[in-house]
Amino acid sequence: MALGKYERHVLPFYLHVAMVPEEANAVSMADALKMLKAVYDDGKAYMLIGEHIAKDEEEDGEAEPAKGDNAILIRDMKIERDGVATLLLHHADAHAADPALMHIRNGKIRSAGKKANEGVAHAAHLLISTEKHLSVSGQSCALLERVPNLGRATVIAFLNRLLRIKAKNDDMEFKDNKTRRLKRARPKLESYQQLSPHLKTDLESGKLSSIELVRRLVVHGFEEDNVVLPVTHTIVHKVVNAPTGQRAFDLIQRAKIWAKGHNFEEIQLRFRKTATSQHLSPRFATDISDAKDAVYSRFELISGFRSPLPQCPTAIVDEVRRKMLDLFVHRNVER
Repeated sequence: MALGKYERHVLPFYLHVAMVPEEANAVSMADALKMLKAVYDDGKAYMLIGEHIAKDEEEDGEAEPAKGDNAILIRDMKIERDGVATLLLHHADAHAADPALMHIRNGKIRSAGKKANEGVAHAAHLLISTEKHLSVSGQSCALLERVPNLGRATVIAFLNRLLRIKAKNDDMEFKDNKTRRLKRARPKLESYQQLSPHLKTDLESGKLSSIELVRRLVVHGFEEDNVVLPVTHTIVHKVVNAPTGQRAFDLIQRAKIWAKGHNFEEIQLRFRKTATSQHLSPRFATDISDAKDAVYSRFELISGFRSPLPQCPTAIVDEVRRKMLDLFVHRNVER
């Protein structure tokens, strides 16, 4: 998924603070963010992770992180007076191929020169409201910049790991009303995506009929000089006994992982609405870490930047933050 120089896509979703265990004293979103800020200020908001976060970790961050050579960290973090926290997250993918650049006019290729101890780096801004911009039910609204390897599930799992460690180091406890003894407690962020109504209806109706995988680096096909030139290679998988709900997402996630491993860059889903009518989903990249967000959620476009956006800035980009904040202010985040 190549990032645009002058635009970004943003994922709106909701955040809520739950407690582990449930009967522990509640922690507000503002207090949870202060805990994350303290970890960041101590220079400890960093972890090495495996190439993929395990499914149970994606859901709630309960499991210990799998050791690996990919890195995820909070590079910059600010909590403003308006109660909106801005986090700049970094991810380094040690398994990604060395990026190649081509001269536009003469076609010459050069590599970026990735070293053995480096990873391809991307940054994503995350905005979380605590006071003003809340849903009707009081949940915090959140916005996440869409980049490879920093999907919603990965980010929330990482933040929950930091909260768990901070709660343990601070000896966060509560008195159990039954045993009258002190027990360990910790806050846990839970996220809820804002659904794309058309795809929601398609998946819930159980009409998923095929999964198409697309590769732009094509194999040899039918060619004729100055007449026909292959541009993509697509394979189509027919879905029988179409799953619904979470089972459908699990299937899509498995297909995404397989496609990425076999050099397919994009996935497209086909739904059968009637005996004679079919519907295609938008294509989504196989390197999006959370298939549910790619298929099921809506994205907002921010554009019109005055200068090119870097792939991995080392500090919060004020113009990006302002444009994302406008999605809160102008009520583009669904209530």
